[in-house]
Amino acid sequence: MKQKVLILEDDESVAHLLSFKLKEKGYNVKTFALGYPVIDFLSEHHDWLLLADYRLPDINCDEIITRLNSKGINPPFIIMTGANDQQLIVDLMKMGAIDFIIKNNGFAETIPTIIDRAFEIILMRKTLQQSMEEIKKNELKLRMLFENIQDVFFIVSLSGTIEEVSPSVKNILGYESFELIHQDTRSFFSNPADYENIKRELILTKSSIVPFLVLKHKDLSDKYISIVCNIVNLDEINMKVIGVINDISERIQIKMQAISKTIEAEENERRKIAEAIHDDVGPTLSVLKLYFDLINTNCEDSLQRKNLLLKVNDLIDDTIQKIRAITTNLSPNTLDELGLKCAIELFTEKIAYASKIKFNIEIPDCKLKKASKIFLYRAIIELINNSLKHAKADLINIQVALAENEISLFYSDNGSGFLFEAKPIPIEIKGHGLLSIISRVSLMSGTYKIKTSPGNGFQISINIKNKY
Repeated sequence: MKQKVLILEDDESVAHLLSFKLKEKGYNVKTFALGYPVIDFLSEHHDWLLLADYRLPDINCDEIITRLNSKGINPPFIIMTGANDQQLIVDLMKMGAIDFIIKNNGFAETIPTIIDRAFEIILMRKTLQQSMEEIKKNELKLRMLFENIQDVFFIVSLSGTIEEVSPSVKNILGYESFELIHQDTRSFFSNPADYENIKRELILTKSSIVPFLVLKHKDLSDKYISIVCNIVNLDEINMKVIGVINDISERIQIKMQAISKTIEAEENERRKIAEAIHDDVGPTLSVLKLYFDLINTNCEDSLQRKNLLLKVNDLIDDTIQKIRAITTNLSPNTLDELGLKCAIELFTEKIAYASKIKFNIEIPDCKLKKASKIFLYRAIIELINNSLKHAKADLINIQVALAENEISLFYSDNGSGFLFEAKPIPIEIKGHGLLSIISRVSLMSGTYKIKTSPGNGFQISINIKNKY
């Protein structure tokens, strides 16, 4: 393929002579007399060497280069100028000019040699750039390995035989590293399809990232891991698979515990609803049935029938009120109609009057996503109920803040407190309500912090994203 040279020269005779000389040497040549068309041309065609006179009728060469650079285009160029422009030559060389040509008598004869040398320099620059990019890639891989030193590093042949593995493998799979050398990697996969998927991806893209899969531990138990691996050249002939294994078993276990606790909390809620219907609504409906049986079978007296119907009406009203109380507890209308602040204030007003508890509430009137609003309402109600049942508190503080799409809830009481051990999913903790809150925080990818001890009250701070 011919090398391409773009000549920018407003003197037609000089441009024709240079074009002739370069075409004679086998170059593909285009000529322009003005600078602005060259800017448009090089903006679309990046594989041309620009041979340009500095001074042009419409725009000088340094401004052409500046405008192309502003578009992210850095064309190789050679400058042609007069003998008295030494400082200009220095400035243009600083801008990236490959070479310069003094336009004196017979300068056209030297042009082919200068252009040959320029293309050699361009090739050398490209090779150097590719080498620098390769070095950066290798540095990135090495940095990834060293930054994850606690994980397992391995080298595997393309056929799947383990050649090297770091001693940290014992912490994850229970094997000493020497036990795994020369072993077939596929024998450690609980699901053979995972091995085949990784192999296929390596063949297609030379890299594979798997966030979740299961390997067999030495004791035959399942171990949840993530893996990152690449095919690399260790030298000119050896292609190897190098990768990192990260143990995610604890994270998976925590997630499963969170799901389990959430299901348990939801079952407790269903049980409460069933008990409320059974204890409150059920007996009333049974009495209603008795009254209707009396009306249908033993009530010929119109006055007695009227009295029975009045009692039935009262029982129906009572049932409606009980059902309304249950449904309000499940989904309070005030939460949708008036917002979180009003719903919490209405709830606490009733409690404050009956229990003499003082509430300090700071909830701004801010727009919350529906799931976030429901979570906050349920969490605050559960926390208040826990304070009433267990803490014997007379002061409760509730604060909600929204900043940069993150919601913060702070709750505290001055009650009796309890012994709390900070674990990912604490088991020994008072009340299923707090377990439910912690589980839901985990499922919403939020964070929490609890501070309490016997005799020193209770505090919890929760942070979740306002995006659900």
